[in-house]
Amino acid sequence: SNEAFIPGRIQLASTGALGVLALLSNKVPTRALAVHSPGLTHAATVPLDSPLKSLADLKGAKVLGRPAVVGTTTGSTNHFGFIAAAHYLGLTENQDYTLRSTPPGDLATGPKGIDVYTMWEPHVSYSTEILKVTRLLETLNPYYIYSGYYYTRLEIEENAPDVAQLMTDAFIEAVLWAKANPDKAVASLMSHSAYGRLNPALIKKMSERYLFWPKPTVYYPFDDAEGIWPKEESRISEWAFQTGASKNKVTNADWKNVRRTSYMGTTFQKLGWKAPEKP
Repeated sequence: SNEAFIPGRIQLASTGALGVLALLSNKVPTRALAVHSPGLTHAATVPLDSPLKSLADLKGAKVLGRPAVVGTTTGSTNHFGFIAAAHYLGLTENQDYTLRSTPPGDLATGPKGIDVYTMWEPHVSYSTEILKVTRLLETLNPYYIYSGYYYTRLEIEENAPDVAQLMTDAFIEAVLWAKANPDKAVASLMSHSAYGRLNPALIKKMSERYLFWPKPTVYYPFDDAEGIWPKEESRISEWAFQTGASKNKVTNADWKNVRRTSYMGTTFQKLGWKAPEKP
């Protein structure tokens, strides 16, 4: 998305928070209009015959008798989610675990030589319920709260704020249409080649969990610097800067300023909805 968004070949995109972090780090003028897929589950899975019962079992190599090999996707949200968990649990790299960079789709297949696989949905459910080659060790949700963003180029807001408003209206309209027509929404998704090869039951389950079930007010782009989103994203930004994944330091203020709640607020007013007080 960013390869097309940065040079201006597209004017609207959706990515996870790390996609927006890349834009902020590179000083690309951007306006975030909505949060999407908030709280998308990230998890650690293990081979079916693994003796591990939780991530805490990695401490001191007490179960495996050696540092665990943890498969992750370097610089992505499953990587950060595991690092956040390791920090909370007091795990030390090269003592309790080592990291091996692997794409989440590959990790879902349960490759040999890896003790713990870190992934996000739908890869987690695909691995544990469809392929049935791994089992859930534990989710990473208690350690890291995922968020994604629906965003546009700042020049659109500066020159045509009415268009930015229409984009926000369209986002919520699409959500409401999908909720009203769930079978058509899933069928439309499955008609795309990227999804057509996946298990229809899995896609339906993910759609129910992350699109049909949540209240549509969940997409409000809260900008409270002490609230969940800017605070959580400044934490990920600090980690990205320390590890070299981000060449420039992105601050809590940067995350607060990339948002504008006024567009979603206006959309909600048109619908007679009240903006939530907190996520």
